[in-house]
Amino acid sequence: MACVMSQDAQLGSLAIMVTAGILGGIASRNAALPRLAIAQICLGAVPIGLGALLAPRGASWILVPPLFMYIAAMAAIVRRQSEEGGPLDLTLSDGRQLEMTRNPVPDGSAVIIIEDVTERRQSEAKMLYWARHDPLTGLPNRRYLRERLEIWASGAASSE
Repeated sequence: MACVMSQDAQLGSLAIMVTAGILGGIASRNAALPRLAIAQICLGAVPIGLGALLAPRGASWILVPPLFMYIAAMAAIVRRQSEEGGPLDLTLSDGRQLEMTRNPVPDGSAVIIIEDVTERRQSEAKMLYWARHDPLTGLPNRRYLRERLEIWASGAASSE
């Protein structure tokens, strides 16, 4: 808070970046205990917001809205990871696909692994396509037709 309130803009920026990194580590380390992780994130981020509001520089308040969005995003990630047993899929703007998995550790914490699964997903999509289409003509095969008929039959039965 004092770093953000100081007259040194570089010191304030450095304090914010370091705190954001530490908070990310806290969230991943304590994802198995979501209340603890969220409390630690808030206790680390709120002083920065207070420092920005109380700073003698007039424009420091501009840090507060993104800070609260950061807290909300980190809390959502911690909750999502604690609720779901499976991986969290993330699609980046450049089309790459990431998979984030949480692996519990005996001490109650967790290890978060982020993996680029773009090539694997593309290979799976190709295999699924060729399982339902003729390799010579590319036309749908019997399996594809049977699956479509089952979907159509279940849809028609549910609408009656």
